[in-house]
Amino acid sequence: MLREIKNNDIVIISIKSITNYGAIAEIIGYPEYEGFLHVSEIVSKWVKNISDYIKVGMKTAALVLEVDKSKKVVSLSLKRLSEEQKRKAMEEYENNKRALKILEETIKKSREKITLEKAQELIMEEYENLHDFMLDVFDEGSIVAKELGFSEGFSNILGEYVKKVYKKKELTIKFLLKFEIYEWDGVKTIKKHLGDVEKIAKIHYISAGNYMIIVKAEDYKEAKQKIKKIKELLNPLEKISNNFKMEETD
Repeated sequence: MLREIKNNDIVIISIKSITNYGAIAEIIGYPEYEGFLHVSEIVSKWVKNISDYIKVGMKTAALVLEVDKSKKVVSLSLKRLSEEQKRKAMEEYENNKRALKILEETIKKSREKITLEKAQELIMEEYENLHDFMLDVFDEGSIVAKELGFSEGFSNILGEYVKKVYKKKELTIKFLLKFEIYEWDGVKTIKKHLGDVEKIAKIHYISAGNYMIIVKAEDYKEAKQKIKKIKELLNPLEKISNNFKMEETD
């Protein structure tokens, strides 16, 4: 069960058909809607042959531009997402697809009198997605499922199943940090704030006012928390700097 689709969401699509003016796509998780991808939203250049860029059956991430709820049509864009955004979205999709399969198998094995949809509802009341829930079960055990209202039998089977098949993959996210600072004690200020950041991430000096911040985490949930903390730590530096930028990079 997914939340209501809205503008600026990143969704996973599967190309159903291609025309001279664009493509029709299935939006994974939203069967009641049909996605439309105009030729001008495929890549940031003139397109002579759409099939050079997309194929029927191809799965990829797309940005939601507009949702027509009355016609059940969603306007989509590929070109407005970076390759990194697409990669992350596809990885999250695969992670949640695997989590859903684990949940389905657990219901079968435990013979729990609950539908897959209802089980998802219970989880989504507390979690942004199924993958984050499974990561918590992996870390903390069956108690996580019990606290959501699942039976002890179901929770124990889920805990054992997750430990057996779930594997964490460390994430590495890089940011290019740029700023200009002209205060008399600028060097001291930079060392202080970057020193605080180094407690949770690695920092590599590139040149004056240019640094690479490398964040490592076991999952996107942890990565988001670290990135949020880093931005908080750098906020005082941003306030006294010129041309401050912190941008994700490959």
